[in-house]
Amino acid sequence: MKKNISQHNTWTLAVLSLTCLSSAAFCKDRSSPKISAQEKTAYESYAWSLLPLLWTNDCSQLHASAYREQSVTGLPWADDVKVNIRNNDKRAFFSFNFQPGTSNVMYAADHVYRPDRNRDKSLPVHSLEQVKARMRDIAKLFGVTNLFDPACYQTTDVVFSEGTWKHDSLSLINGYQTAYFSVDIRVIDAPGMPLFSWFNSVSRIPNALPTNVVLTAEQARAKGEHYLKKYFPNKERLSQIIFKGSRLEYVRPNSKLIDPKKDAAHEDKRGPKDTRLAWVVYYNMPYERPIESSLPIYVDAETGEMLGSQ
Repeated sequence: MKKNISQHNTWTLAVLSLTCLSSAAFCKDRSSPKISAQEKTAYESYAWSLLPLLWTNDCSQLHASAYREQSVTGLPWADDVKVNIRNNDKRAFFSFNFQPGTSNVMYAADHVYRPDRNRDKSLPVHSLEQVKARMRDIAKLFGVTNLFDPACYQTTDVVFSEGTWKHDSLSLINGYQTAYFSVDIRVIDAPGMPLFSWFNSVSRIPNALPTNVVLTAEQARAKGEHYLKKYFPNKERLSQIIFKGSRLEYVRPNSKLIDPKKDAAHEDKRGPKDTRLAWVVYYNMPYERPIESSLPIYVDAETGEMLGSQ
C-alpha cells in the first residue's frame, strides 16, 4: 500500500464532492442519492490511501465499500459519503465518513472492529509529548492544523485510559464558546499509535455567524428571570432555583420550555440549523441530581427573545 495520499485521488475527490454539493446536499428531495461508480471508486481509493497512515494492521485481506447516507434528517449538510472497510465475513474493521462538497474533509473515522486492549494496564507505553505529536499529525492529515491552540478551542487535557489516549476540543468561534462544533480524537497506546476514532464537526461551522451583541449581561439576566418565571413548568420549585451566572455562547434555537400553543408568536421560526449568538443564563436546581441540576436559558444577544434551553 502506498504511504502517501495520491494527488490524483484527492483532485478527483474534490471534483466529485463539489458535484455532490450542487446536486444533492441542498436539494429539496432529502432522500440520499445513490453513489455513482466514479464517485465510489474515488472515495474507496482515498480511504485505502489513508489506512497505512492511520493504522498498523495488515489490511491486505480487507474489502472497501462506499455509499451515500443521510445522517441527520432535514439538515442541508446531512448527506454523507461513508466508506466501510471489511473482512471476508463482511464485518467492519474501519469506517470513514466524508463530508461532500469539501474535497477530502473526513469528519469521522472509527476503528469499528475493536482491537484487544489491556484494560488493566495502568502505565502507558508512550509519553504525553509523543501522543500529542501523533495527534497533531493525524489532525493535519484531516485539515485541522491548530488542534491544541487555546485561541481556537476550549480544550481538555490529553487523558490516558484503558489502553487509549483521548483528547476533546470545543471550538471557539469569534471568541465565543459553543457546544455544537468540536474535534475529538482517540489513539491506541500501541506501536505506531494507530487511530482509534476521529470526529470533526468544526468543518461544518456556518459562514457569517451573528456577532452583534445588544443586551448587556444584566439585561440578559433580567430576561432570563422573566422567561424562567413564565415558562418553567414547576412553579412550586421556582423559589429554589438559584442564578449561577451567564456568558455569551453560540446556540441552536430549540424553543424548549416554550409552550407552542400559547406562545407561538415568540418561537424562533428559523429552525434548529440556524446557530445564534445568545446570552446563556445559567441556573442551578439543587433539588435535582448533580448531572441534571443545571438549567440554562437561551436569550438572543441581539433581540432578547428566548431561544430555548438545554
